[in-house]
Amino acid sequence: DEGSSLPNFEVRVISENTGATIPSQILRDNSDPREATLSITPSIEDDGLATVQIINTDNNIVAFFTTVMLDITEGSEKPLVTFPTSGSTLSGEDFNQIAWEAGSFTGDFIIEISTSPTFNVIQFSLNGTNSDFVNIIANLPDQQYYIRVGHANDCGFVFSETIVITLDSSTSISDEESLNSIKVFPNPGSDIFYVNSETPLSENHKLVIRDIQGKVVNSNANRVSAQSLKLNLSQLPSGVYYLRIVDGDLSIDQKIIKI
Repeated sequence: DEGSSLPNFEVRVISENTGATIPSQILRDNSDPREATLSITPSIEDDGLATVQIINTDNNIVAFFTTVMLDITEGSEKPLVTFPTSGSTLSGEDFNQIAWEAGSFTGDFIIEISTSPTFNVIQFSLNGTNSDFVNIIANLPDQQYYIRVGHANDCGFVFSETIVITLDSSTSISDEESLNSIKVFPNPGSDIFYVNSETPLSENHKLVIRDIQGKVVNSNANRVSAQSLKLNLSQLPSGVYYLRIVDGDLSIDQKIIKI
């Protein structure tokens, strides 16, 4: 209840776990100007106690505060973003997808891209259901961005770790260069495929294979050498698949045809 004696106010929600301010928004009820609903967007790290402060903006004094319990982990798994990787520099053309590991989660999700680490300014937002990737057509200008994926539960969203990337159009890798840097053979092939890279792949590289519907499929990948991987697709039916390798700032897609 806002009351009639505090016309100018703001609300802050502070996590007792991290000491950080949790993004929040006041939703006013036009039918009763004395009442408002507080909507907050906590992350997984905010699970636990939080302090809600009502601050008189005329004198910046806390007029009221209370403690609430945030239970945001029940029923949701924390998503793990697999692309893009934090710290990478990509061109706008190469930043065409956000992918994550969803585990057994099959509910609603949200994607947020911001120029602020607190996500108080959102440049791009997308909602969806039952997926572990989205294609991005955001036309964002070159600068640093913060990205997070949220899984919905009864108390809001369980957010991934924040991914920090830099968009720089001068870093774009041409299609010809990308195709020449990674080779898949035999292609077409039956069960076993080899992936060769012109340069060594780091130990932290990520490999994802999707079917033509965009669903991640199970595959067995073994490292043969610093520049070579062996893929076993014997458990998959014949068809067209798409291989994505992410290694630092480099992201390369290749089509695989299994016969």
